Amino acid sequence: MISVEENIITVDSKRFTAVFNGAAITSLRAKDGNVEFIHPEAPNIPLDVLFADNSTLGRDKHEEYIARKISDTAAHINIAGADSDRALLIALDPHSGDLRIVPSATTSRRSVLSVRWNISFDPNADIILPCVNGIMVKSDSAFPANDRFPWPYRWNAQLAISERDGRSCMIFCNDTSFKFKALNLERNGSKTTLGFESEVTGPVWQNNTAGGIEWRINVYPGNWQTPASVYKDWMNRTYQLGSKRADRPDWTDRIDFSVGWAGANPEMLDALAKAHPPEKTLIHLSGWRTDGYDINYPNYVPSEAAKIYMNKANDMGFKVMPHFNYFSVYYKNPFYQEVRDFQIRGVHRNDPQGWHWPPDTHDYTRMAYIHPGLGIWRRKLIEVVGNACDTLNAPAAFIDQTLCTWEYRQWLGREHEHRRGNVEASGGLYCHTSRFCPCRRGIE
Repeated sequence: MISVEENIITVDSKRFTAVFNGAAITSLRAKDGNVEFIHPEAPNIPLDVLFADNSTLGRDKHEEYIARKISDTAAHINIAGADSDRALLIALDPHSGDLRIVPSATTSRRSVLSVRWNISFDPNADIILPCVNGIMVKSDSAFPANDRFPWPYRWNAQLAISERDGRSCMIFCNDTSFKFKALNLERNGSKTTLGFESEVTGPVWQNNTAGGIEWRINVYPGNWQTPASVYKDWMNRTYQLGSKRADRPDWTDRIDFSVGWAGANPEMLDALAKAHPPEKTLIHLSGWRTDGYDINYPNYVPSEAAKIYMNKANDMGFKVMPHFNYFSVYYKNPFYQEVRDFQIRGVHRNDPQGWHWPPDTHDYTRMAYIHPGLGIWRRKLIEVVGNACDTLNAPAAFIDQTLCTWEYRQWLGREHEHRRGNVEASGGLYCHTSRFCPCRRGIE
């Protein structure tokens, strides 16, 4: 049930009550245990706009808040200003009891990148974020500092969880259309504010609107693992992960030890076999090409030493994955001239994206990131990975940088947009090489 009195919106759900003052959520209280998750001090700007130069709209001139009840399960809050119009659509899901929030914004200024909805959490609550392998935010710890985590590159699952006193709260998104989003973290003393951002598709120079992503909130008994399991179950159902796991070769179930960034040294295999059974060991082989590591992609030609190493590893029962990269092309490789027009450019400054090392001189390597939605590139990658794995008789391939996916200036490629191109490339590698292709960093 949702009620509206002036600009105060009250939500009564199965497991919680929530109160909004304008666009700011000022209370989220678990009915079981009467546990409060929201900071008593609301965010300064509960609903903000982020521009391509990383500036924000902030408070507009002549702002007026207008709250309106749509039905017993829905309400709308509008913030009308001289140069902007921001809104929250608030609705209750009658089946799950989730509170559904859809932020949106329009401004007179161009180059809008996202609309950001901010929530400040009670200092007694710990916050668990699936960012860069997992972060816990505690009010009495300075780590982590202020940061912004784009999804899926640094924010690896589209959720955040708060827990305290045997209860937990999850803010999450069930988006399956691969829309870009971001999580903004702001620390100010004991006050931690998370900003849930709905990004738009690049280029953004002429864009003046953002929105369309639905965020959901619910409260759960137990610690953070309870809502995390709910989200995990949703992912299993939605993406049919069980059937995908069933397609993996049987040997993957026996692996319980791995070695990363190995060189083609056969003597190391003898030493490794004494430490762990080869049939339970997975090796990521980075030094196997006639070229050095991260140089001259997509030239994936096995060295003679690598052939000797792989023959011995296969005979001993090891499973070895040669290293590949899913979107990097060396500037001096002739193939770069075929795809240079599809080098990814940053959404903020239109700068060419790539891996240049070291950052100050680029003396070791200079590689361009090519749009994975480009069919020419996907076909090339499938070809070279398949040929190399055939030559080495490799049972698997290690595909690097698949999680390096963020908003770009030219989001749409010739055949696919970037996220779909990533999925098509990964799927194509499996189908056309008939090999298991685990990635260094998987995508949702």
